[in-house]
Amino acid sequence: VVVRDKITGTTFASTVERKGSTDDSAVEQTAAFVRRLGHPKLIIKSDQEPSIADFRRAVAKTLECQSIPEHSPVAESQSNGGAEVAVQIVENILRAQKLGLERRIGAKVPCAHPAMTWLVPHSADTTTKYLRGQDGKTAYERLKGKPCREEAVEFGECIFYKTNRSNEGKLAPRWEAALWLGKRWGSSENVVATEDGAVRHCR
Repeated sequence: VVVRDKITGTTFASTVERKGSTDDSAVEQTAAFVRRLGHPKLIIKSDQEPSIADFRRAVAKTLECQSIPEHSPVAESQSNGGAEVAVQIVENILRAQKLGLERRIGAKVPCAHPAMTWLVPHSADTTTKYLRGQDGKTAYERLKGKPCREEAVEFGECIFYKTNRSNEGKLAPRWEAALWLGKRWGSSENVVATEDGAVRHCR
């Protein structure tokens, strides 16, 4: 699912396990994205596909603010142009980052691989934080009033993260290897995957 704020161009994307409102995680993540925008009232526009309409209603129900549904005409994707453009941009960035990851590891990453759960939203974040519009600004800059100055590496790159193991003694390791999955929104923390399969938010 891809969502775009018409005012700032801020974009969100998430994988979904099931179509419609039955994927509670995707509904809550999408609602959390809308809350970040801070709009007290909003229009949620989508096409009329039953599963999309069902998903839109579930998101609206989860939100605390007033939301007004709006449909684009059947078989008229151009009338939903902002969203269509956002989908294409996220797809292009996702494709490029997936191919880059596959080249580095020397293997294919299936679309159903767990890594896609992190790569899809990271691709949308990349769009929001680094893609400049005709006004010379990024969507992040329009939303926050300042450019994004976060440090970032390529998705899936091996990095060292700062551990919290001081209780194990002064000679316990302070840094450990992990795979970089992106940034945590609204924080300077990184999202990493460790050897034991855990996902952590850390420096």
